[in-house]
Amino acid sequence: MKLLKPSSNFSRRSSYKTSTKDVKFFSKVVLPLMEKYFSTNRSYFLAMSTSTNMVGAASLKEKEMVATLFCKLANLMRLKIACFGGDTQVTVKCLQVMVRCIDAKTLTKSLPEFIRTSMLTFFNNAAFDLERCIQFLQESRYAYIRGTHLKTASSLNYVQMVLMPVLTSLFDHTAAYEFGQDLLLDEIQVACYKILAALYQLGTDLTLDKNRKFIKIALDRNRPSIGSCLGAFAATFPVAFLEPMMNKQNPFSIHNRIADQSLEAQEIIVKMETAIPSLEEILKEVQKFVDEAISHDQSPHIIDILLPMLCSYLPFWWNVGPDNVNPSEGNHVSMVTCAPMNTLLRLVLRLIMNNVGVENSPWMTRIAGYTQQIIINSSEELLSEPYLPLAEKIRKRTEHMYLKEENLRGFLKSSTEDTSQVEGQLQEEWQILVRDIYAFYPLLIKYVDQQRNHWLKNNIVEAEDVYNHVSVIFHAWSNSQYFRREETNFISQNEIDNMTLIMPTTSTRSRNAILPEPAAASGGKVKDSAAAVVAHSVQKVNETEILEFAKTQLTLPDKIDPSDAMNWQHTLYSQLGGGRTPRSNDTDDKKLVPPIDDTVERIVAMAKVLFGLHIVLSRAAQRVYKA
Repeated sequence: MKLLKPSSNFSRRSSYKTSTKDVKFFSKVVLPLMEKYFSTNRSYFLAMSTSTNMVGAASLKEKEMVATLFCKLANLMRLKIACFGGDTQVTVKCLQVMVRCIDAKTLTKSLPEFIRTSMLTFFNNAAFDLERCIQFLQESRYAYIRGTHLKTASSLNYVQMVLMPVLTSLFDHTAAYEFGQDLLLDEIQVACYKILAALYQLGTDLTLDKNRKFIKIALDRNRPSIGSCLGAFAATFPVAFLEPMMNKQNPFSIHNRIADQSLEAQEIIVKMETAIPSLEEILKEVQKFVDEAISHDQSPHIIDILLPMLCSYLPFWWNVGPDNVNPSEGNHVSMVTCAPMNTLLRLVLRLIMNNVGVENSPWMTRIAGYTQQIIINSSEELLSEPYLPLAEKIRKRTEHMYLKEENLRGFLKSSTEDTSQVEGQLQEEWQILVRDIYAFYPLLIKYVDQQRNHWLKNNIVEAEDVYNHVSVIFHAWSNSQYFRREETNFISQNEIDNMTLIMPTTSTRSRNAILPEPAAASGGKVKDSAAAVVAHSVQKVNETEILEFAKTQLTLPDKIDPSDAMNWQHTLYSQLGGGRTPRSNDTDDKKLVPPIDDTVERIVAMAKVLFGLHIVLSRAAQRVYKA
């Protein structure tokens, strides 16, 4: 019987058929080794060496070798993308790690020729590939877009899988170490302008797909990554590109450096006037999107592109705007104040409110991550609208879900039929609620952190209302099995670090630090009473006895110890908030003291939250002890 051999690919060279051992060694050994090495020794390559101390810092030659290695690997990836195949992901990860080890400031000062050659080539290639990709999309040259042509560096696959992650890591790195004013200048700045215009068009021009389904799916899937790249770019670019009228006063702008000698710089200046709208125009576009309640499917670029870019641009230029720079020191390079940041924050909160409970809103899982940046000098007026209405809406939805779970609990236990469908629907609704909470809570935490002192001094009623709404949500969370389970699943699926969300400052806090400090706002006596009620709750006393106990604690006379040197401070604390005793010469406003029953209800409500927090932390401590 004749054996049939499978046909081989037609080629004149056998190297096109099989991979050699060198190629396998490069992808399986060299690239993973480089990634681990540079990620481990990142601080060594970024450390600054001095004339008196050279220990623990890379030499100038080593810094140059790192940048050279990055540029060569990026160029190899660009020219031979088809040869990497399944190793593309590990190569991109290696490039991302290496670019975070480049000391751009030292290289720019000590090796300007290297910057003008290798680094400039990388930026020019990136700008060229993005522009060619857009050109192919506009001309419907699908062989180039799919990457089936030999020149694959301008394909959508290369742009989205390789170029976008590497550029995002590069701009994030320059923003973190403030390398933008050293690296992104002159010819590199011209290339960055081209990258900016191409990324903006790729993300906002909804006609590029030409009604082709595969292109539309690819662009929609990767539009958030374009927004992340533009956000990283806006946080490091040394020129206020959304305020072109201010660029002539910026010493880092090409207007004042190479515009007179470079025709290319003059051309890009004219192009950028029409390629990117101004800051006011973008804010108006976002406001129209929110006011008219336009869906994300109709204008996906508003949330995926414009919001990340604005949330990085505004705080970056607010630091050098009129609020922080004295006009007598020179002309402003930006006119960004806290007003547009407050406006944008209000719009984002209204946007979240409009989409609470909406199933098809995947962007809700990302919006809090980049919106936190603009909560810097937030207005006090944001508390009453929209923070308070949004907290109330989420609280009502939480109460509805908790009541629904309680009603279904008995049915799920007693039913002999298959209840998986009912239980699955309940889990999906809890999952949407958890998503809504994680879109709102990080913004609330940072706002509370900024406004807490003002609330404590002025006894703001709306602040206590927000606390009450949050306490109801927390109480439902501590008692609902489905709520806690879906929160754990949500955190693991979206790789969320809770500590980065609940620690807007360097102070150490517990996991549930989202709750404001109502005890401090209510006075020392109320605080002590709440602590005593929590102690009674731990002993599992019924609620009627707890109410009587709280009332007794609140009406007890203050204990005064004349020998205590800090007696004046204890007396002051006992008179804060609701525990204050009115005097005969007080005005009518100061004589207003809440009734004793209302104060008792506040204490018990506060104690329920603190008791729930005590139970949660006790369980966590027991799990850690057993482990």
